[in-house]
Amino acid sequence: MNVLVLHRVARGEPQAWADVSLPMFDALLDHLGEGGLEVTTVGRGTGGSRPAICLSFDDGWRSDYELVFPRLLERGVRATFFITTDWVGRADHVSWAQLREMAEAGMEIGSHSVTHPHLATLPRAEAERELVDSKCRLEQALGSAVTAFAYPYGDCSPRTHRQAGAAGYRSICTSRPGFAVWGARTYPRNSVNRHHGLGELATLVAPPAGERFRRQAHYWFRESLKRTLGHTGYVWLRDTLYRRG
Repeated sequence: MNVLVLHRVARGEPQAWADVSLPMFDALLDHLGEGGLEVTTVGRGTGGSRPAICLSFDDGWRSDYELVFPRLLERGVRATFFITTDWVGRADHVSWAQLREMAEAGMEIGSHSVTHPHLATLPRAEAERELVDSKCRLEQALGSAVTAFAYPYGDCSPRTHRQAGAAGYRSICTSRPGFAVWGARTYPRNSVNRHHGLGELATLVAPPAGERFRRQAHYWFRESLKRTLGHTGYVWLRDTLYRRG
């Protein structure tokens, strides 16, 4: 299963690195509809014979409700939304009422922590609070179980995997590229962001072997830069290079 991760969908020109333009998102949905793929949620997974894809959205941006949600309903598609609970109700983010409406319509709501920290760098007790408190807050607000979690920044470790499992999450998403195996607990995800063009839709949805290798190499190079520069230094370098590009 190919799990795609998106962030904010922008009506106008995308500004942040992780943004996706609305025309790009519409084209992605059209491409999925034409390809005969099974579109599912992270928690549901797939046991069918058709190739499957999952759309996931991180952070809980307001565009999740205003732009993404109605388009998914129109096409009869379900997706997974990973929510940072301390950000709910902030400007440019979803409200609790909107999340409840999305969940009642069949969208999966998962946790993206309480405060969006680098989870693997936190002391054990603080990491546990991020995992447990966000899950409890979502379950109280939605009235249903929350079993999916996505790491902020993709920052994880064997310890955080164990903690997430102990907190009750059955589907745990990273930012490492790759394809998810049905029945596994930990899912890799493949990013869709402002630097992907309409001509790359087929490769995003069904990447050939060479593209998969390129993504893996890029991921490990990026992780080595993060370790060398630190997160702040890495983000500065990334954004500087992309602005020039």
